[in-house]
Amino acid sequence: KADNDELTTSQYIFNYDNQFFGYIDLQENTERAKMLAVALAFAVSATDGKLFDCEIEYIKNWARENIDTSQSDIKAKRKLEKALDETIAFFLDGNVLNVFEICREIVDIVPVARRYDVLELCLQVAKANGSVVSEELNMLRDMSFWLEVDNEKFRTMTEKILPVNIMEEKDVEAILGVTS
Repeated sequence: KADNDELTTSQYIFNYDNQFFGYIDLQENTERAKMLAVALAFAVSATDGKLFDCEIEYIKNWARENIDTSQSDIKAKRKLEKALDETIAFFLDGNVLNVFEICREIVDIVPVARRYDVLELCLQVAKANGSVVSEELNMLRDMSFWLEVDNEKFRTMTEKILPVNIMEEKDVEAILGVTS
C-alpha cells in the first residue's frame, strides 16, 4: 500500500533463564550462606555435646557483624536475635543438623572464597573455649571436604587458627600435616 498503513503486527514474549548468578542473586546467596554458616558454627560448637558461652557469644557477635540488618530496622535486628536464640535452644535440646546437606547448599550458591569464610568462622568457634576435641576436628575436616575447598589451604588455615597445643588429643594428621 502506498499510504504506509500497518498491515500486520506481531508480539512475542519469552522467558530467558540465565544459568549464571546475577548481581542480585549473588547478594541474596551470600546472605543465605551467612545464615547457613551460623548454623554450621553452632553445629561445630555442639559437636562435643556442649555449647560453651564463649562459643555462643563468638557466633552471635559474628552474626551481628556479618548478617545484613543495615536497614537500621529494629524489627530486622530483633528477628536476627530471635533466630539466634531459637538456634541455641535447638542445639541445647540435643538436636543435630544435617551438616552435609547444609554444605551442599553452600557449594551450590556461593563461590569458593565465601566457603573459606564459612570454614574460618567454624575454626574460630572451635578455638573459642581454648581447647579443641577430636570430634570438632573431624567435623571440620568433613566440612572442608563437603565444601569442596583446597585441602592444603584448609590445612594451612587450621594450623594458623588451631595451634597444636590447644588440641585435647594430639592429632597426628594435624601435627605432621598429612592425611590418612
